[in-house]
Amino acid sequence: MTSFTQQIARESLSSSQISIFNPLERSDWDALVSRFPQCSFFHTSAWLKVLNETYGYLPIAIALTDQNTTRALTVFMEVDSWITGKRGVSLPFTDECQTLLFDEGDLPLLLDQVYTLAAKQNWESLETRSASVLEKNALPSLVHYTHKLSLNPNPNSLFSQFSTSNRRAIRKAEASELSIDQESSLKNLKSFYKLLCLTRKRHGMPPQPWMFFRAIQERILSQGLGSLFLATYKSAPIAGALFLQHKQNAIYKFGASNESFQAMRPNNFVMWNAIKSFAQNGCQQLDFGRTSLENKGLRRFKLAWGSSEKTLPYVRRNIKTQSIEIQSDQTHGWHNQIFKILPTPLSRLAGQLLYKHVA
Repeated sequence: MTSFTQQIARESLSSSQISIFNPLERSDWDALVSRFPQCSFFHTSAWLKVLNETYGYLPIAIALTDQNTTRALTVFMEVDSWITGKRGVSLPFTDECQTLLFDEGDLPLLLDQVYTLAAKQNWESLETRSASVLEKNALPSLVHYTHKLSLNPNPNSLFSQFSTSNRRAIRKAEASELSIDQESSLKNLKSFYKLLCLTRKRHGMPPQPWMFFRAIQERILSQGLGSLFLATYKSAPIAGALFLQHKQNAIYKFGASNESFQAMRPNNFVMWNAIKSFAQNGCQQLDFGRTSLENKGLRRFKLAWGSSEKTLPYVRRNIKTQSIEIQSDQTHGWHNQIFKILPTPLSRLAGQLLYKHVA
């Protein structure tokens, strides 16, 4: 693709104009996307920079503008892999990424430009995550669950929404010798990453590369755009959760724990402390992120907090044939047994080599 210093495509369409540009070259990007009601943390430059710096993905935004006012906007990243092909994804390693618009009447024009761009870029496919708008008439390629919890500053009111088993687990954790550490420091992030490697091994998956979390520390945690909570037992971290924050919304992005301490219910302890902290600091909603339809245990854990559940459709369209590609959930398979027995250093190396291609 040519330099994004200049807009690579701009044409008059009645009273509207289409602009295609690199959002990381726009100093007003965050202000631009924040105007839209569908905007989430995943639209912000902080998240785009993490993905760009870690994996080298090229971000591309398509905007519909009328009289200098942006009416509709969508953003993709170009994934160019010799393993999985060249494609557009909105967005890699992102739970949900809505198309931004004020009027659904602008969708046909925006969608036409999206597929025109895909053809020009020689993308093999185009993947939208949360296809309810941009691909609202398409059959989903893959479906996940999403869970969201409305927050209020009254801890007793929040606690009463939880399932009986969850309340019992929290009381058990609070009666133990657990402590909570809310410092989002690089030291704590390294401790969390060690727990993450243990957790991913237990699930039979390689961990994301450390440089990904290092970028999260630099671009997100150190800027006050996210939070890290660690449960410690006798000063040793045994569980943790990493959250992203945008306006009055928090997103549960990563969780990890040492299974040896599971009887103390440290995961419930971490989540309860995080919920109280977010609620007391003005957050109105906690998004628990996506959940595989096959992951019954994680789904049960998220529902236990009184969250509302919806399905989250993804659509992957083959650009050449315009057909929908049905995808299988890669969470479970033969590869799990390999990564369960693979030594942690080799598993980390595998994650460093493979995640760029998975997107």
